[in-house]
Amino acid sequence: MHILIVLTQTVSCITETYETAMGLIENGIQVSVILSKNIENYNDWIKLKDKIANIYWIDTHTSKKDFLLKTINFFRNKKSILDKINESKFDFVIDTMVNYWDLFILNGIRSGKKIVYVHDPIAHSGANKFKQKWWEVQYKNAEQLIVHTEKFIPIVAQLYGKTINNIHYIPLVRFSGHHNNWIKSDMGLNYQKEWNFLFFGYISKYKGIEVLGDAFKKLLEKGYSNVTLTIAGSGDFSPYEKQYSELNNVNIINRRILDQEIGNLFSLKNVINVLPYIDATQSGVIATALDFEVPVIASDTGGLKEQLNHGKIGVFCTAGDSISLCNAMEKFISNKDEYAFQKELIKEFLENIDRKTIAKELVHAISK
Repeated sequence: MHILIVLTQTVSCITETYETAMGLIENGIQVSVILSKNIENYNDWIKLKDKIANIYWIDTHTSKKDFLLKTINFFRNKKSILDKINESKFDFVIDTMVNYWDLFILNGIRSGKKIVYVHDPIAHSGANKFKQKWWEVQYKNAEQLIVHTEKFIPIVAQLYGKTINNIHYIPLVRFSGHHNNWIKSDMGLNYQKEWNFLFFGYISKYKGIEVLGDAFKKLLEKGYSNVTLTIAGSGDFSPYEKQYSELNNVNIINRRILDQEIGNLFSLKNVINVLPYIDATQSGVIATALDFEVPVIASDTGGLKEQLNHGKIGVFCTAGDSISLCNAMEKFISNKDEYAFQKELIKEFLENIDRKTIAKELVHAISK
């Protein structure tokens, strides 16, 4: 079997794609990849060149400024790119996260069933409407779809005109790649205490940053001084600056966190990953936290509970409710056994989402 993996994104889904490719290789599957030559984990892929049948590099855009020029260049070179790819025969072509040019790439590949991952079946509040519509076109064009949340299969079938048999649930793979090339640093954190709550990831309104600030304020007002809250990620933090400037024991790292830095945040003493999302389908942040065996507090929304072993792992709060979130945070502080208990649950669960297991499930599903 020969599988071609497509990822023209430079940042999004790069760890999941790498882990999936490695898992397939470990299962004895021949793997080729189409990647952006600007992908952030470029060096990791270069190290795999002896294990991968072919790596096809595409020069994709890295910003809005170069999007037009790179798009023109892509279409100028599309035929030669596809001619090279079509020298090989594939059984399956798997796009792990769609991008602007992917429809033209997949339609130009003459062999293999076309399979596309659907990360967000329902757009987040505030999502780019044009992008979402273009992604939907690509979902409808695919022969099979992969989702990371089983409960959304009927919705995906209805939205994108697929039968249930052509939509496959594959759990999000463990993100063990974050341990590669870990460069240890204190990240410039001003505060570290006995208990350290962490929000990690791109900052967006739907992720409940304001609710988290309110919850942490309530925690401090209850007299807990041995706690910190770290917000780490790129995105527009300006709407929350005033709110957070009035809070003690808060670290703000408002920039893109590189893969080699992630371990520094998830290895803080008694760190607890908080996902106060207002809406969500699944989260790559959870996959990262689980790999570092870090306990999770998450909103009971979308597919987050399903991702956490159907609610058997983690502490949950009501989405948009700062009191509920504060109570969830307090549960760890007031009961030290809870932290150890959660870590044990995670250790037991990890083997279910290791890359070889997930890749085997993927091959089984798409081969039916």
